[in-house]
Amino acid sequence: PSPKRVEALRGLRVRSVSVGWSHALALAEDGQVYAWGENENRALLGNPNVERQLLPKPVEALQGVRVSNVAVARWRSYAVTETGEIWSWGCDRVGYTALGHGEQRDCPLPKPIESLRGVKVDAVAAGERFTLALADDGSVYSWGDDQAAGWGALGRGPSSDGCMEVHIPRRIPALRVACGL
Repeated sequence: PSPKRVEALRGLRVRSVSVGWSHALALAEDGQVYAWGENENRALLGNPNVERQLLPKPVEALQGVRVSNVAVARWRSYAVTETGEIWSWGCDRVGYTALGHGEQRDCPLPKPIESLRGVKVDAVAAGERFTLALADDGSVYSWGDDQAAGWGALGRGPSSDGCMEVHIPRRIPALRVACGL
């Protein structure tokens, strides 16, 4: 198939887009976030009342919050506000994709990541099993599942006791963030 314009976004100045396995986010110039696609466990689109959204719709829980960056992975979504706060939502019942809240359960509505309160985040990047956040001071925070930690994707190196808490953000040194599968 050839590319076609997303007509539901006509009239909006879209700043960026991010796609996951079966859902997507668009960030408009005014800081509003739009979501569409499959709503796995009713947790991916920021709207637990629908199973699927065929057209982009505003993420209501972020109404009035000016967002500057978005990222999507297979089972989760992220938004960084203009004030540097990072919010996440999505599926995490089995701990496969840590949302950054330190819990292993679904979070159907956007929720700030408390462990990063006081850190001004500029950007976020999400891979299938891990996430990176870039702070305004150039530091990088990583979190993900045990497998991502074992691969070295979190950039933390080995832990001294052989046990690594990976489900909440931790600071690592870096310059820029981007993740893949």
